[in-house]
Amino acid sequence: MERETLFAVLDRLPAFVYIRTRDYILTYCNKLFKEYFGDGVGKPCYDVFPCNKESDKECTAYSSYNDKLFNMWEWKHPETKQIFLIYDYPFIDTNRGILVLKLGIDITDIKKAESSILKYKTIINNIRDLVYICDTDGNILFVNNVFEQLTGSKPEEIFGKPFAPLFDGDDLAKAKDLYERTLKGEICKAEISFNATGKLCECNSFPLRDEDGNIIGVICTAIDITARKEAEEHIRTLSQAVEQSPVAVVITDNMGDIQYVNPQFTRTTGYEPYEAIGKNPRILKAGLQPYNFYTRLWSTICAGYVWSGKFHNKKKNGELYWEYQSISPVIGENGKIINFVAVKIDDTERVNAENEIRKIAQRFSRILSLSDDAIISINSEQQIILFNNGAERIFGYRQSEIINKPITVLIPEALRAKHRKHIENFSNHGIRAKRLDDRAYLLRGVRKNGEEFPAEISISKFKEDGKMVYTAILRDVTARKRMEEEVLKAQKLEAVGILAGGIAHDFNNILTAVLGNANLSTLLIRSGDTDKALDALYNIERATKRATDLTHQLLTFSKGGSPVRKLSSISSIIKDPAEFALRGSDVRCEFTISPDLWSVELDEGQISQVIGNLVINANQAMPNGGIITISAENITNDQSRRTVGLNPGRYVMISIADHGTGITEEILPKIFDPYFTTKETGSGLGLASVYAIINKHGGLITVKSELHVGTTFYIYLPASTQELVKEKEKAETMPLVGHGKILAMDDEENIRELLHQVLSLAGYNVVCAKDSKETLNLYRKAMELGEPFDVVITDLTIPGDIGGKGVIKKLQEIDSKVKAIVFSGYSNDPVMSHYKQYGFKGVITKPFDINSIHAVLEDIING
Repeated sequence: MERETLFAVLDRLPAFVYIRTRDYILTYCNKLFKEYFGDGVGKPCYDVFPCNKESDKECTAYSSYNDKLFNMWEWKHPETKQIFLIYDYPFIDTNRGILVLKLGIDITDIKKAESSILKYKTIINNIRDLVYICDTDGNILFVNNVFEQLTGSKPEEIFGKPFAPLFDGDDLAKAKDLYERTLKGEICKAEISFNATGKLCECNSFPLRDEDGNIIGVICTAIDITARKEAEEHIRTLSQAVEQSPVAVVITDNMGDIQYVNPQFTRTTGYEPYEAIGKNPRILKAGLQPYNFYTRLWSTICAGYVWSGKFHNKKKNGELYWEYQSISPVIGENGKIINFVAVKIDDTERVNAENEIRKIAQRFSRILSLSDDAIISINSEQQIILFNNGAERIFGYRQSEIINKPITVLIPEALRAKHRKHIENFSNHGIRAKRLDDRAYLLRGVRKNGEEFPAEISISKFKEDGKMVYTAILRDVTARKRMEEEVLKAQKLEAVGILAGGIAHDFNNILTAVLGNANLSTLLIRSGDTDKALDALYNIERATKRATDLTHQLLTFSKGGSPVRKLSSISSIIKDPAEFALRGSDVRCEFTISPDLWSVELDEGQISQVIGNLVINANQAMPNGGIITISAENITNDQSRRTVGLNPGRYVMISIADHGTGITEEILPKIFDPYFTTKETGSGLGLASVYAIINKHGGLITVKSELHVGTTFYIYLPASTQELVKEKEKAETMPLVGHGKILAMDDEENIRELLHQVLSLAGYNVVCAKDSKETLNLYRKAMELGEPFDVVITDLTIPGDIGGKGVIKKLQEIDSKVKAIVFSGYSNDPVMSHYKQYGFKGVITKPFDINSIHAVLEDIING
């Protein structure tokens, strides 16, 4: 059973098999042997199998018998010419002894393939591209020298093995498809990458045929196209860039005939490619260029140079347009021009813009010359480089004498240092359009004749040729400032008129008390009741003080002009004008004032006027009465709390809120405009003056209002860095005991007599004079006699006389150590606020009481 199974297996082998004995007799032949040589069982092998037996020693089977060795050898059929690989296997049969199994494999095709390979091996190995050969089973039989370089695999690792591991993914599928199609006789091509190196190759495969034309394998060549593909991609990108370029590109031959145009050329000119190719670019010629223009162009590019310039060309539809071109020659390998490439940009918009800019510049030049405002430009060295006609009219200089001069010639000498600092800040921080009234040192200019004048200015900066240029538009506001002063005066009259009823009521009450008590004191003295007479006189004194306070408030309220500032506390300024403005009305104020308010440098009279005006408006907005809420607090304008229009820093904020009719949204933006009013009898100057005063103090005023709910005004005043020092109150001392020699000057006889009696009773030695001449003579004689006056009291204003300001100057010429007190009923004159600056040692306001004048005299005499 085992023998039968073995013979069945041998019958199925793709090789012929026979078994012979030691004496060459065949004992078995398989099926394929019988097909080749016939059934030879029982016959000598050399009679059946056509080989030559010359001697036992030459027979391979003989050595297998004797040496018990396996032998392999090639044999060619003498008739069919088939080549077989013969294997002799010795084995021992238990019944018959040693036998030999001979197996023959037909290797004719392989030998033919090897012959073909050897024939071309030397040539193929010298080819720079990859060549490899596969048999019909896909096994690699041959590779040339560049195999490892492209595939990353060593030849000895791949011989006799399938080609599949050289590829991966889609590339493997492509390689298999290429191979299978080639086995069918196709010549195929594909782009495939080797997985180990990533090299992209163009693979071409050809059928390998034997001498009879039978396909016995596949020859595959692979050309590395990685660099070429990158170059093609680069070219494709460039091509796309040209095709999609927003500028027109035209390529001509060396005679100027068009060979290529990109899509932008068509969009610009209207000519399709088929209409332009083969034509000369003169199809665009509009006839607006001179003839020598084209001659110079052609000479330039034919000489191998690039030409650039503008054309005034014509489109297909006849429309004219401007075009900027750059034309370059293309030089071939032989050094000769083979093409010209033109890059063309539609320049119509730019040229039109230049023409428009030129027109605008001409108009601007006319505006500069006709403008009433001064327009002045300076360079980074602060030299004047532009000076228009308006500047000539305002400053009095001609352009020819001011250009290249320093800008400081137009600025008062005292303000030049501050101007330089302002320009530095503007240059460093870019602060634009600063108004003059935002910075005190920018408020004045100076004309050629030396006259100073107020001005308003806005400044901008820009670069010209890489250098900074500053341009200022300046307006002479002399007339406007005068009008503003008149506005303030007119507004004061309006405000005083509004207050007249309340003031008259209070003054009538005061005068009634004064007159009644005067009559009563006269009657009591006549009756001998001096104690009650003294009480009546005391009541007159109290009523007079009330009248003094009322007069002081009225003077403070009516004061205007430029602010005369001094360090003050807001809390002491808010209440009096607010309550004063509400006299006789059914509206009252409620105050919420922070106890630690910062001090402010301000003009008390003007700020009082602001408070009074706003309270009057609030009162009028509440015809049925009500409450006005006034508050004051400290705020810091910084990143955490930012108020629009207010510079960073510390401020005291005052708010005045009513619960009246409110202001409509349409009217609200106009309320600070001069002469704007919604009242039938109003002048429209109240809020305009309020705005001007706050602005002059470097502050800001804003407003919020809701119809039928109420209005709130917010005032922001810059806080001072100085602390307010309160003066010590002086205790009254009764009886008064004075000493010293006093010279008193006043043009009113009753006041001179009053001063003489009151001061004499207090113990002073008093001499009076009616004017400056008499005062100076008395002081000079006292000095000559060695009996000088200790103090001089001078009235501030005497009609037709130099008054107190003139007298103090003359007295200082006589005696540099003179001690003088200024004396006036107009307490808001700058001399009264800043008396030390004028040479005085003290100040007394009319009306006065003996205690206050005595305290001032004692301070000066003993000081």
